[in-house]
Amino acid sequence: MELTTLAMSSLQKWIIAGDISLIETDSKTRQTREIVGSVVHPYFSNVEYSYDLAIATVNDPFLFTVSVQKITLCENPPAVDLVCTNAGWGATKLTSRPTPSPYLMFHYVKIIDHYDCRKKFFEPDLICTFSKKSVAYKGDSGGPLICKGKLCGVLSAYQQDYEKINLFANVARSYKWITTNGTQGCVRYLIQKIL
Repeated sequence: MELTTLAMSSLQKWIIAGDISLIETDSKTRQTREIVGSVVHPYFSNVEYSYDLAIATVNDPFLFTVSVQKITLCENPPAVDLVCTNAGWGATKLTSRPTPSPYLMFHYVKIIDHYDCRKKFFEPDLICTFSKKSVAYKGDSGGPLICKGKLCGVLSAYQQDYEKINLFANVARSYKWITTNGTQGCVRYLIQKIL
């Protein structure tokens, strides 16, 4: 199954695709859609960061172009020590009043052993990553973890200290739920448009 990966604003109810700038709104590649509904994973817990996933339904489908593409979902968790990419619009400086980056940023992260991760975080559905140089930060939540061209995780939490650990909801662990509910969202949209 393939779905589109997008940048989503939690403050406004819209999704931007096909652009790397939040401030240059006249881009010819940008597509903006309003969020008209969502489904939260039934096992979600904001206390333990478990199953931190939701599927959004938008008012109009995205048009696939050179700048807007779909991505394949991971059916198996990424291997330990694999280097993957995380992207987001989050703040770039650890300050008391962080502001979002005006441009989409990315950094490379390494998958760390689940046992090491569980010493601090006890949820089996999490993927833990580490980076020596940078860490996801405020505003990056919901961003993708892309490994070998597949969506393997969705950013749930991060550590702001020297350890630079990011926690991702494990897409493979929720693959069936995502594909079932993602398809149902498409069917709901089509029915609403026909009626």
